[in-house]
Amino acid sequence: MGDGEAAGTAIEVPLHVWLQVDLRKEERIGWPRFENDAEIMAVGIYRPVDDALPIAFTELVKWIHDDYGLSELDAY
Repeated sequence: MGDGEAAGTAIEVPLHVWLQVDLRKEERIGWPRFENDAEIMAVGIYRPVDDALPIAFTELVKWIHDDYGLSELDAY
């Protein structure tokens, strides 16, 4: 999902990516997540993809709440 979509399913496509991983031992997270200079991205890994979306969305709201100080409702 991109551009703030929070409903529906995604089309999965094969890609080739370069990924740099930073391990932060002092931080505990429930699911994988990614960030760059412009965006933060939460990952929901589950089958079917309709079940993965709530996981990713819940993790993203929690991340925004915990790290950026917004209430969960404002983060949502």
